[in-house]
Amino acid sequence: MTPFSPTFSPLPGNRIPTQDGEKVLLLAEKFRGASAAHEKWALRARENTEFLEGKQWTDEQLAKLAAEGRPALTFNKIAPLWRLVVGYHANNATDIRFLPGHDGSGTEQVADVLTRLIKQITESNDLDDVDREVFADGLTTGRGWWRQTLSFDQNDFGEIVVRSGDPFSVYVDPEADTYDLTKSANYIQTTRWASYEEIRWTFGKDVADMVRPFTAGQVWNGFPSLFSTPAGEVSAERTFAEDEDSYLGSVSDFRTLFHEHFIDPARKNIRILETEYTITEMRAHFIDLETGDHQVIPDHWDRTKVEKVMAYARDQGN
Repeated sequence: MTPFSPTFSPLPGNRIPTQDGEKVLLLAEKFRGASAAHEKWALRARENTEFLEGKQWTDEQLAKLAAEGRPALTFNKIAPLWRLVVGYHANNATDIRFLPGHDGSGTEQVADVLTRLIKQITESNDLDDVDREVFADGLTTGRGWWRQTLSFDQNDFGEIVVRSGDPFSVYVDPEADTYDLTKSANYIQTTRWASYEEIRWTFGKDVADMVRPFTAGQVWNGFPSLFSTPAGEVSAERTFAEDEDSYLGSVSDFRTLFHEHFIDPARKNIRILETEYTITEMRAHFIDLETGDHQVIPDHWDRTKVEKVMAYARDQGN
């Protein structure tokens, strides 16, 4: 998530909207329900990922072999086939091209502009690499996600940013019953871990001060709090440091929690929950009586502006 632009985005920079306590509790309840359904998929997806990476022995099996003085050999037959399929996908990729609609609602000129626009988006986001990563996630775990956002980091008018999403961090409405989630899912939630500094920069000092106590590693009766350590989720290994930064994985981890003044503000130990959900409401529309296409009339338009648009459409023969 990037800070909101102070000029062109919906909210001023480093400021959060008025909080609705009931909505926050509702979204938390939705996350609890989605987590239970998500875990069933995640357990199998993690096993698939570990097998692909050559981690095909359980800890109990390794301990038993070590006690018996036997080696644990792994012949990874999955990885070569996986790389072959991903290679076929990359070689067969084609560029996106737009064509005018068969119903006469589009023109060659508009289609050409859209083709050039998607070409620019593809190149600026290295979309070929992103597509391969999403395909690889889907091939391995059964789920792959694109994350398309509007970023104001480089342009105050906003620019499209496309990244691959971590399938273990995307929680789907358990009541969805079709592959097209826009038609069957009431909500989709994404979680990620952020640092204190990132919270302060993105949401402002007030929010950072509220979450600061949960990152300080409070000490009770001489022992540190463990609640600020990322846990409670099923996922494959996703860090480079592995055991050094894992849950209670090293002495340095315990020491960091114990000595409060050594807390690293850049350490990602705050969970952010992003929720996208559908809201249905009655709205006024412009309707093309020939094609049936319709467009929502913006709320801030007054009656005079609406009448001008309708008069212009009549003059154009629409």
